[in-house]
Amino acid sequence: IKDAPWGGHGLGTFGLQFPLYQGKAFSQVWALSFIPNASFTSYAHNDYLQLWAEVGLVGLIAFGALVWILLKRGRALADDPVALGCWAVLISLLVNAAVAFPLQLPTTLMLFAVLLGAVEGAACNKTIVLSLSAAPVRISIWILAVIICLTAYRSSYHRLAADAALWRASAALEGHHWGEAEKAIRTAIDHAPTRLDGYCMLGRLQVEQGEYDRALTTLDQAMRLGFDTEVFDWKATALERSGRRAAAVATLNELAWLRPDLNWPRQRLSALNREDENHEGDKR
Repeated sequence: IKDAPWGGHGLGTFGLQFPLYQGKAFSQVWALSFIPNASFTSYAHNDYLQLWAEVGLVGLIAFGALVWILLKRGRALADDPVALGCWAVLISLLVNAAVAFPLQLPTTLMLFAVLLGAVEGAACNKTIVLSLSAAPVRISIWILAVIICLTAYRSSYHRLAADAALWRASAALEGHHWGEAEKAIRTAIDHAPTRLDGYCMLGRLQVEQGEYDRALTTLDQAMRLGFDTEVFDWKATALERSGRRAAAVATLNELAWLRPDLNWPRQRLSALNREDENHEGDKR
C-alpha cells in the first residue's frame, strides 16, 4: 500500500506481490524470529486492505461509499423482519471481511450480491415512491445484482471444472499415463487460464517426459501467474537435468530467499555444491 497508495498494484495481483514483500521482510534482522511461522497466502485476510493494495485508495473510497449506503438502509427496514435479517447478514459479511476474505470467494460474493439486491429492493419500497423517476434506479440496481451473480456463478463453475480436471491429471501423472494427464491438464487450463496450478502440472509432465525447454517455458508462465514452491522445484529440476546447473542454483537461491522457513531448497543447494566439489576433485 505504501508503494502504490493511490492506484494500487492491479486487481487480483496480491498473490503475485506477496512473496517479494515477505522475502524483503524476512531479510531484516528483526524478522528472524518470525521465520518459523512463514507461509504463503494469496489473500490479505482483510478484504479492505487487499482492495486498497490492489486498486488503491480511490477504489477503497468507492467501496466505502457502498458500505455507507448499505449501513443507512437499516433504519428504513426496521419494520420488515425478513429484509432486516438480510441486511444483518450483509453487515456480518462486511465485519468478517476485516479478518478474512469472504468477498474474494465467488460463492460468497454471489450471496452478497443477492442479499444486496433484496435489501435494496425492500428499502426502495420503503423510501421511494414508485414513479417513473425511481424506476430506472431500481432497475439499474437489479441489473447490477444479476450481473454480479452471473459472473460469480460462471467463475464458480469454471473453478470447479478446473479442480476436477486437475484431480484427474494428478491421478494420471501418478500412473504415468502421460496422454491422459496432458488432456486433463489442457482442460483445466482452458477453464482457468489465469491459475498457475495447470501450468505447474503441465511443466511437471514435460519435465518427466524429458522436454526440458518446453517445461521451462511453461513454468515461467506459471511464475507470471502466481507463486508456488512446486514451480521453483520443477524449474530447478528441469535446469539441472538439462545441464544448466548455475541457473538451477540461482532458482533455488531465489526460493530460499523468498521462503527462508523451507529447509529443502537449502538441502538441494548443499547437494548440488557437494556434487560440484566431487566433480572438481575427480578432475584433479
